[in-house]
Amino acid sequence: FCTRDTRIRCLKQQNLGLSAARNAGFRDARGIYIAYLDADDYVDADYYQNMVEYAKKHRTDFMMAGFVREFVHNDIKTHSSHVLFKEDILRSREQKQACCDRLFFYHAYIHVWNKLYRRDFLSDHEICFDEALRFGEDVPYNLQCRKYAPSIALIPLAGYHYVCHQGKRLTG
Repeated sequence: FCTRDTRIRCLKQQNLGLSAARNAGFRDARGIYIAYLDADDYVDADYYQNMVEYAKKHRTDFMMAGFVREFVHNDIKTHSSHVLFKEDILRSREQKQACCDRLFFYHAYIHVWNKLYRRDFLSDHEICFDEALRFGEDVPYNLQCRKYAPSIALIPLAGYHYVCHQGKRLTG
């Protein structure tokens, strides 16, 4: 893809783990927004466009969308489930805490791949992945975002497809 699209740059580094790879990608990023896409997942064609338009319209630094969890066994999709958030803009600490209670912590903060982050916001607050962590690295990252974001937008969109390979893991 790097040879076909100048917006895409390939980075090479020693395998230092997921957090180090994400941090390296962030340091090399040039766009206004940052999004993370796991290697075995995929997004709808207009997913990021919709996220960016919403972020610009509502002037938010940190937003999250729903997603589709697809279960795959032996390369065959067996079933899927949808997680869809009600549209909301969380501004106060109480609203952000209620989000944890309402959406369950798992859907709100355990993943980075259903989020959009403004790059300058992350830089200004020195938010990065903890490279010492091998599991659960998304949680402290998102909690830092929650702490510093003046607002968090929830968007009723489920264009991210989280592919769960039953019986397999890419990490660990």
